[in-house]
Parts: sequence; C-alpha cells; structure tokens
Amino acid sequence: MLCLSVGAPLAGRLSDYYVVQYRKSRGGVYYPEDRLRGTLIGSGILCPLSVLAAGLLAQFVHTRAGLIGHLICLFVAGVGVRLNLFCNHDNAIPDKLY
Repeated sequence: MLCLSVGAPLAGRLSDYYVVQYRKSRGGVYYPEDRLRGTLIGSGILCPLSVLAAGLLAQFVHTRAGLIGHLICLFVAGVGVRLNLFCNHDNAIPDKLY
C-alpha cells in the first residue's frame, strides 16, 4: 500500500508535467495522448528493472540483504505499475476539462 500512496501523486505530477511541456512545444495545442508519455517510465523502466533485480537477488543473494532487496524491488514495481495505470486512467477523462 505504501507504493500506491507514493506512486499515485507521482503519476499525477508526471502526467501533468508532460501535458504542460508538450502543450508549450505545440503552441498551446493539447492532445490527450500526451498523458500516455508518462507511462513510459513506469512500464518501460521501473517494472522491468525491478523484476530483473528481484530475479538476480533470488539467484545470487541468500542472506537477509536479499530479503530487504526483494522488498525494495516490490516497492519499485508497485510504483511503476501505479505510474502506468494512473497515467492511462487520466487519459480516459473527457477532453472537455481542458
């Protein structure tokens, strides 16, 4: 649950950041797909790297540090999933708000 409380506000800020930046670059024109760019960090970087790290920890580290590493990997994967889902959910909001 901790990763959800960290990932949700982070996803909102990241999604809004991409909208503002791409709106500036197009002279104020808004496309709803701009919010989807925020999903690249969660689904392209955080989730795969945390799963890879968890696999390496399971294979090579058999101490208490491995358990702590797994918990950190689970946290990072949860934040990555939340970034992915929250930015996609924002894209479903009607464009009349903008």
